Amino acid sequence: MQTSETAKSRSSGVVKWIGRALTLAALAFIAWEVHRQWPALSQWQPTALDLTRTLVQSMLYGASLYMLAGNWQIILDKLSGGSMPVRLGLFSYTSTQIAKYIPGNVAHLIGRYLVLRGKGLSDKALGLATLMELLSMPLAAVLTASLFVTLMPLDPAIWFAPLANFAAPFVLGAGVLAGLATFLLPVHLPWISHGRRLCLVVLIACLFMGILGLNLWAILYFMIPNPSFAVIPATIIAWLVGYLTPGSPGGIGTREATILLLLEGVAPDSTLLLSVLIFRIVTVSGDFFCYVSGQVLLRPTAA
Repeated sequence: MQTSETAKSRSSGVVKWIGRALTLAALAFIAWEVHRQWPALSQWQPTALDLTRTLVQSMLYGASLYMLAGNWQIILDKLSGGSMPVRLGLFSYTSTQIAKYIPGNVAHLIGRYLVLRGKGLSDKALGLATLMELLSMPLAAVLTASLFVTLMPLDPAIWFAPLANFAAPFVLGAGVLAGLATFLLPVHLPWISHGRRLCLVVLIACLFMGILGLNLWAILYFMIPNPSFAVIPATIIAWLVGYLTPGSPGGIGTREATILLLLEGVAPDSTLLLSVLIFRIVTVSGDFFCYVSGQVLLRPTAA
């Protein structure tokens, strides 16, 4: 038993180190791109309007995180039989989500457990809640990217367009059929009740993913005329890459590198790089706004 646990620990450690290596490689790639494009980047002088737009987008992104906090509360409410106070459930999310930037990318999950421990949910229920949330996010990312590509097929000139255009309708159709089956099957079947709640959570997370992609598209919109709508699914795919990279704090580096690789040729290199850097400022600032607003508005008196 001890040997098995030791092997699992070593395997987990190897995976984390691989994730860290990928993160460092991505950061090195971003640093090289900044160095390569510096002559163009250094000429950009943000105006008061640029700063205002970035501030507004940051606050809107921070507000959109409450959709995910609401999802977390929906899951907690289901597993607690309706006994989890809404204020506490939301606070456990908004007060810890910013901890995802701590190396390891698990501190926010541990934080939620510590906030909610002894508040009416068993360790098993908290673990199941975390699992449902962890599953809902990548599902939402894949479905939302597929929806945008299905509705607005990508320009064939974009290197990943042929595969995306072909696969998107099938992926979206499979997701819709799975959701319909969950609601058509008898509720007394094992896990159907949890499955229905998960479908609702995924649907809300899809709205969040759409807003995420529109954020980067809007940044590019103010820099170049008629930016490609490929920006939206590419941003969502990049989010997914960062999400699935083990040990990558907040997807820093991996998401930016993925966007640059996916959208090569969609905009001038320096413009695309600048928009990606601004996008990271928007998301980090949005996480901070979410944290501060949660501390002001949601902190339970007994927390």
